[in-house]
Amino acid sequence: MAALGHAWRVLQWLPLGLRRFTRAGYERAAEHFDEHADTPPLDQIDMHGKHVLITGANSGIGYAAALRLAHMGAHVHLLCRSRQRGEAALASIHESLSTATTPSNSPSTSPSTSPSTSPSTSPS
Repeated sequence: MAALGHAWRVLQWLPLGLRRFTRAGYERAAEHFDEHADTPPLDQIDMHGKHVLITGANSGIGYAAALRLAHMGAHVHLLCRSRQRGEAALASIHESLSTATTPSNSPSTSPSTSPSTSPSTSPS
């Protein structure tokens, strides 16, 4: 019976997969890539006054995104599993902001290290 269920899922996916996930599907989608060419570059987007929550912000892509958004003026909330690593990332971001901008216009960040089931907290 499990083999029948697997065969059914393959038959359901096959038309979609052939239409989207092959060279022809890519070429069909590539025709629409320029539709958003008028979107301004990231350096021209104003994020001042906007709040952003970044998960995994203490390292890797999450840290890079938090750093970039903070430099763009966003109020960044860091959501990390470890409070110590979150605070270290926060200190690093603050250091980067202090060398790049003056204190009067530097955006704010706050670490949030609570589990996803409870509300996030931001230590002062």
